[in-house]
Amino acid sequence: NREILTGEKMSLNDVVIAGQNWSNSAQVLKEYYQEEIFFQLDNTFSSLPDGKVISSSEFQIQMQFVTIQGNNFSLFYTTKENTRLKKGQIGGVPLIAAIEMVFGVPSINGILLQSDKDAWVAIKKEELLNLLKNEKRP
Repeated sequence: NREILTGEKMSLNDVVIAGQNWSNSAQVLKEYYQEEIFFQLDNTFSSLPDGKVISSSEFQIQMQFVTIQGNNFSLFYTTKENTRLKKGQIGGVPLIAAIEMVFGVPSINGILLQSDKDAWVAIKKEELLNLLKNEKRP
């Protein structure tokens, strides 16, 4: 474990690859709420000089999702260098914002975090809700 050996905090990508704590709980996500995760945009924005788009209520994006055992999980990537993402069509949000977006879509059952390797983890809404409830306790 790099964190133990070097004292350096593991990235969310490292945690997903290591499979750390997933069998017990998604509580490990609390440390990564502000870490940016990425998704595939359904549009390209090449006309923008710096390639950034600030979202607003008039600006809509469609979330990619995958179905696992009859459950739909919103798909996010832990690094923007992931080869599954198309350059020029990559969006990013803090993990906490992605979790909140998932709660706003009734047809989505949770979030799937895909590492830059083959490792991934799917977390159902119920577990995400428990995570947020525990966060707000004094």
